[in-house]
Amino acid sequence: MAAMPRVMRPDSVITLVREYFESVLAQFDRVSEVDEYADARQGMTGDGGDDPNDHVYMPAEGESEVNDEYRQVAGLARSPWAPLIVTSLAQTLFLENVRRTGSTTPLEAWRIWRENGWDARQDALYRAEIEHGLAYVSSMPSRIGFGNRASVKMRGHSARRMACFYDDENDEWPLFGIRAEPTRGRRPGDPDGYNVWLWDETAVHQLRCINRGGSEDEWTYVSYVEHPSGVTPIVRYTNRIDLDGKATGEIEPLIPLFGRIDQDTFDRLIVQRFGAWKVRWIAGMELPAGQEQQEKFRLAIEQILVAKDKDTKFGTLDATDLAGFIASEAADLRTLSAVSQTPPHHLLGLSANLQAESLAAAEAGLIRKSGAFRTSNGESWEQQFRLNSLLLGRPEDAAAYDLMADWRDPETRSLAQAADALGKLASQLKIPVEMLWQRVPGWKDGDTELAKKLIGGGVIDELMAEIEAQGGLLQLQGAGA
Repeated sequence: MAAMPRVMRPDSVITLVREYFESVLAQFDRVSEVDEYADARQGMTGDGGDDPNDHVYMPAEGESEVNDEYRQVAGLARSPWAPLIVTSLAQTLFLENVRRTGSTTPLEAWRIWRENGWDARQDALYRAEIEHGLAYVSSMPSRIGFGNRASVKMRGHSARRMACFYDDENDEWPLFGIRAEPTRGRRPGDPDGYNVWLWDETAVHQLRCINRGGSEDEWTYVSYVEHPSGVTPIVRYTNRIDLDGKATGEIEPLIPLFGRIDQDTFDRLIVQRFGAWKVRWIAGMELPAGQEQQEKFRLAIEQILVAKDKDTKFGTLDATDLAGFIASEAADLRTLSAVSQTPPHHLLGLSANLQAESLAAAEAGLIRKSGAFRTSNGESWEQQFRLNSLLLGRPEDAAAYDLMADWRDPETRSLAQAADALGKLASQLKIPVEMLWQRVPGWKDGDTELAKKLIGGGVIDELMAEIEAQGGLLQLQGAGA
């Protein structure tokens, strides 16, 4: 049996982290730009104010009469389309089970999922992936509950706080991962810095640095915790990743289009605020002197103004038509719908009173995108559960590459449609009904176990026999007819 690698020395840990720390911070900076749109904060400064030219164009203050009203309109033009793109996909994703192929029962390691509350936490992981392109989940041995039972601590990490490095992008496990949390100086005048953790194949090391850790004397080694994994216990989850290891989220490629839509909204609001009113004009008439005489020129609705000079002319300047501005925004939203595979009725507020076939066709692109996401993440979850099985001392499950990730069906269909389709599968293709139970909308694993007990114990047969003996079955059939 090969000996476990030795834990790295503190000076070697500091040298390694220093070498890669600028790359880690560069990733954080890139992700922060994406977060501005993902959180609908584009054009906002760090103090919560507005920097209008960050997301819409408006003349500089020296070029025209730009005032606070223009800045307020620029703030109102901030449209939260990016969060909707993320939410539309995230709401189609829900992992329900991880099991061996051919088995209907979850792995033993599935209890780790429940003990860590991942029914709720998985949504945050998927949103981070969709926004940034990738995210991570770490697994470390732990104890839980009143009996101090052996368990595993599963924690999610966004690309805003963690970066992992691979010898080859096709490798299953990273060489190491670095997590950094920004900190503020303890006293006024003290430099800011970071709390840093390095995961490797033997331990998790904790360090601290001040500033950006550019020099060795800015680093302090704190402590380490060993783990028995033999690999860096971090699994990468990706939205989509190419052969060079470049992960792309849903937001970054769409930022120019979000800018166009914000500009459409800003231009419409400017016209709506300053150009949507008719302007009355008079030519060839002088305003009389004195306030009392001028007051006579203030007209009520039922009054008219008459001029003595025949050359005096009256007229109006029409308001600017908003239809073109509204149409341009709708056109850009249709483009956003196409390139992001988001159903158009999510963006354009079209009627929700659609037939089932029309609704399915409208959501087909989103369902295809969701399927690709579930395929990628299914592999990652299977890897995660192999790691969790190893930490639980279950080597057979840890070596199982036939795991299956079961996802909740994201398609919109009624219970009647599902029942009709499943009934045809059972009657025409002779598929055992037990295999179709999981396809029933809203069906849970507990429902399967209960159904098996009822059927296996003969409870249903006894109940039906009793009803038939009492003539109730005939009455029920008559009522149904």
